[in-house]
Amino acid sequence: MPPSEKVSSGILQEAATAVGALQDVSKALQVPFLPAICGICSAILVIFQSAKAHKQEHLQLLKQVQELLWVVVDLSLGAESPDFLPQSVLYNLGNFARTLQKIHSLMDAEASSGRFRRLWLGTNTQQMEECKEEMRQCLKAFTMYSTVQATQQLGEIERDSQRRKEELLSIISDLSKLDSATLTSFPSRSVESIASLLPATPKVFNGRDNELKQIVSILVQDSPPRVAILGTGGIGKTALATSVLNLPEIVDMYQHRYFVPCDAASTCRDLIGIVASHIRAEPSKPGVVHTLMASSTTLLILDNFETPWEPSSEREDVEEFLSLLTDISQLALVITMRGVERPGRVRWTRPFLPPLGPLSNDAARQTFLDISDESEDNTDLDDLLPLTDNVPLALSLIANIASLEGSARVIVRWRNERTKILSEGYDRRSNLDISISMSLSSPRMTMFPGAKMLLQAISLLPDGISEANLMQCELPIANLDQCKLALLRTSLAYSDRDKRIKALAPVREYIRAVHPPEAGLVRPLTTHLYEVLMLWKSFRQIPTLESVPRIAANLGNLQSVLLWSIEQDEEGAAWQIRRILTLDSFLRASGRGISPLRAHLPRLFEHCEDHQARAEYISAAFESQHMYENQVLGDDLKRQGIQEFKLANDRVGEVQFYNVLAVYYLYNNGDPTTSEKYCELALTLSTENNDLTGKGKALMHLSEVYEYRGNARLGRNYARQARQAFIQNGYLLAQAHAMKAEIYSVFILGDFQYALALCAETKSVLAVCGMHTSELHSSITSAEAQIHLLKTDYQTARLLQMDILAKTSKGSEPMEHGYALLGLAAIDCATDVEEAAVRKNVDKARAVFTELKSPGSILNCDRVDAELQLRRGDVVEPATCFKKWLAVYRAEPNFALECLCKLADPDYGMHQPETTFAYAVVMFGYAKKAEIMPSVYLALRYIGDMFLRSGDEVTALHLYQTSLEGCAAMGIHKHQAECLTRIANICRKEGDVRRWIELLRQARTLFEKSCQARQVNNVERLLASVVL
Repeated sequence: MPPSEKVSSGILQEAATAVGALQDVSKALQVPFLPAICGICSAILVIFQSAKAHKQEHLQLLKQVQELLWVVVDLSLGAESPDFLPQSVLYNLGNFARTLQKIHSLMDAEASSGRFRRLWLGTNTQQMEECKEEMRQCLKAFTMYSTVQATQQLGEIERDSQRRKEELLSIISDLSKLDSATLTSFPSRSVESIASLLPATPKVFNGRDNELKQIVSILVQDSPPRVAILGTGGIGKTALATSVLNLPEIVDMYQHRYFVPCDAASTCRDLIGIVASHIRAEPSKPGVVHTLMASSTTLLILDNFETPWEPSSEREDVEEFLSLLTDISQLALVITMRGVERPGRVRWTRPFLPPLGPLSNDAARQTFLDISDESEDNTDLDDLLPLTDNVPLALSLIANIASLEGSARVIVRWRNERTKILSEGYDRRSNLDISISMSLSSPRMTMFPGAKMLLQAISLLPDGISEANLMQCELPIANLDQCKLALLRTSLAYSDRDKRIKALAPVREYIRAVHPPEAGLVRPLTTHLYEVLMLWKSFRQIPTLESVPRIAANLGNLQSVLLWSIEQDEEGAAWQIRRILTLDSFLRASGRGISPLRAHLPRLFEHCEDHQARAEYISAAFESQHMYENQVLGDDLKRQGIQEFKLANDRVGEVQFYNVLAVYYLYNNGDPTTSEKYCELALTLSTENNDLTGKGKALMHLSEVYEYRGNARLGRNYARQARQAFIQNGYLLAQAHAMKAEIYSVFILGDFQYALALCAETKSVLAVCGMHTSELHSSITSAEAQIHLLKTDYQTARLLQMDILAKTSKGSEPMEHGYALLGLAAIDCATDVEEAAVRKNVDKARAVFTELKSPGSILNCDRVDAELQLRRGDVVEPATCFKKWLAVYRAEPNFALECLCKLADPDYGMHQPETTFAYAVVMFGYAKKAEIMPSVYLALRYIGDMFLRSGDEVTALHLYQTSLEGCAAMGIHKHQAECLTRIANICRKEGDVRRWIELLRQARTLFEKSCQARQVNNVERLLASVVL
């Protein structure tokens, strides 16, 4: 007997409360997978609420989900901070999200087909039982870490649930009342909280009054200040910058102040991402520039700027980015850099701030006294201070030793150790090395032998390490907390504003050169960092944006430990290959390019005997060509890859490789026939293996192949089959990819209304996944823009392209960025925007596509250039180009029809009438065969024009009316208006003036909708001339 409506309503309400509680926790604590879990559960509740009746099984499932949600809330709040949640808990959260996706997909598919009442019948019954078992396993795993006792069974949890829920809701309520300053007490904070903090003024700061005064005078002047603080390592550049940052006059002058450490940014892309995270902007050049331009007076300090600037391969891009920042009038820019050379392409404020030198003797003495607390009358200072050369870092390190051992002891030790070092050579840098060596041998360090080991570990971590990660690494170091304190007290390490333990670059370099870490110390670091990366890889189909910043915060660390492993030949070539490929996959997927460690792969491949690793390397080589490398890979490598997968007996990997080859041959080689061959191989093998993911990808690539060939209807069918395959395995993100493939097929067929509805549905799926700011979301927005462009709704199309442009850049989502620029150019060309503005965007797009080595995209730039020539009346060169392109690309319907569209238009007057007529007929036949309906109806209008010019008004009228009806059904504004004006002229010629006026008024409205100002004026002039 079905449960009563009251019971059903109560369970639904309890479940909604649990989801709401988890949403509050998710917003406050950036725990991976929580947003996805909340989104999917909310979608499941919507399906339940829309059902007319519920079976007992339905409600039992919902109660099971609800109990798990409370346990997840409990364990999230029970951890000291989100960073302290063990990796095993995060993996189980991923598994829970994956199970919820399966449940959602099954329920949504049944509800959509009108068979919700049979949800647990047939195959779905078995699948749902599997989901229930997976949730029971998740509950078992979660309770090991939750404050709920592991020995409690589900029934006991239910009996105690009300009290526990009330406690948790109270905690959540308190949490939501915390202000932003309180929330920053968590070691792992959101980007917003992190960006709100600024480093404090140095407690000891002497001898920089002149420099401080000069910088302040520059910062308070009217013209935009651009200041570079230069000098050698350890000279006090950062201390000077942070002192400026907190002066009262600077605080009053600048409403926004940001201090951005750049020492973890090895590339321009890294730099942009770090700046974006501090100012709360999209991680792209346009995002950073737009945010800063929209802000009021802002002071931006880029510390350790030499790190991204020094590599010659990055310098041009870094200087270009810096130049963009200096174009912002309300932005004051300060950088600190090691050395004496300022970055180019910036008009630094004159007079330049001279590079910082050592402190004066008086300032050095005062600094030493402030740190060491020695007496001013101590005569040892006259002997001790010259040993530091008045370099602030050396002063700080030696003063810390003197504070414990006394200055006399320090002089003796320095003399002994200095003699030893002098025997190997001496230079100015040696003072720092001696200071570090003396710090290492101080009693505060020797008291805890593990402190030196900890420093050795930190020397491999340029990004530093959080306290949570340090605990989870399980380093073989006793008294870890005391060792950490010893490093902090001796200034060999410091805690940055994110509470990550770091060592200064000179200290890291010294330790790695003189006291390199042993393998037993590095392996736990490598294992833990790789586990963080593997969490992302293991749950790529359950995207979680919270995992990305966790990995991004450790990218420098990952590169460093993996490079160490390669140099030390640790763990064998197979493991090294897999780890580099995983890191490289993350970098490419997150728009960060490719890993520099890829340069080591060919050598590792030669020494690798593991068939699985060799196969994965070859597959990755083909996969990376599409976006970043564009090399032609030979058939021998392809055959070797297939053979390696067979030798490894990895049938799932073999399917994936066939799918990779399908994409490679379609987009890199323009070879749909070979692409289809590998799609079919993937489809056959995945069906045999019951590999739904591989099957769905093969079907999706077949959709792309047939859309490429011009058979959009078959492409649409394959896309729908792909979506069904992904529904069966419950992956929402994969479903969104299949929906994208269907969108492109559908709008080619002219069903714009359904295509736009499908875009909205896809975006809702991405929202459920928490992927509303992803690259895939941008590509769906791009599809929407293309649809509106075809509808000649140029205003909406332009807004969508501008939205994409603001969220992408040459370094992030470069292809989408380039096509947004080209899309704007095409729109502006069609709406009579001045040519200079159009060409500017074409040139920018061409630069992006040239860098990507994408000849097909460059060809599209050439096409827009030719259209610009036609617009100003030059027809000879465009006619030649369109004929040449048609001959070369006649097998590619979309591009061929773009060419025919111009060649067949009588208004351009490219040819004799009979030649134009022939092109129009060819265009009609071609479009009809390919079922590209917008081109079919446009061709009919062209043919009508030719009949009208030959005097056959009857035939022309029928063609115009057919074209009008087709364009009206698709909502193509401009083409409707052009048909209406032609029909109106025939009516006037026949004496039907009222009908002529009526049709012209309709045409004017449609011309207005398509932003055709010139045609609107023409129609209004005609209407104004009529006297009834």
